[in-house]
Amino acid sequence: MAIDPSLIDENGFVKSTAYTPEQLAAMRQEKAVADLESMGGVGRGVYYGIDSMQGNLFNAAGQLLEPFAPGMANAAYKAGLRNQQEAQRYIAPSDIMTTDQIDGLGTGLSYVSRKVGENLPNMAVTIPAAIAARYGM
Repeated sequence: MAIDPSLIDENGFVKSTAYTPEQLAAMRQEKAVADLESMGGVGRGVYYGIDSMQGNLFNAAGQLLEPFAPGMANAAYKAGLRNQQEAQRYIAPSDIMTTDQIDGLGTGLSYVSRKVGENLPNMAVTIPAAIAARYGM
């Protein structure tokens, strides 16, 4: 179902109430998917990688804090879970997430671009650290 652009306000919501709630929900879902698809595999991967890495760091902090400050550890675990859930927003229906889904060159390239994007945030941290370690900085 195509959305008439004149019916969309500046926040992406439909102005008209001529649609049923189910139709409005379907249109919002279509817009969200279209927005995700327009980011490209690498872009979605970068955002996924950032949120995923933050979630992992919060979980690691929770592990370290648990013996000494259980309340703070619980807060860190909750923050980590929230970040992991936010990362899921950047998975588009067309994304190839496992090697089992690869069935040709196109899907293979899609998988690689997604994985490169997911790992760029890690590389941004580890490459300078490796250079600093190598040259004694």
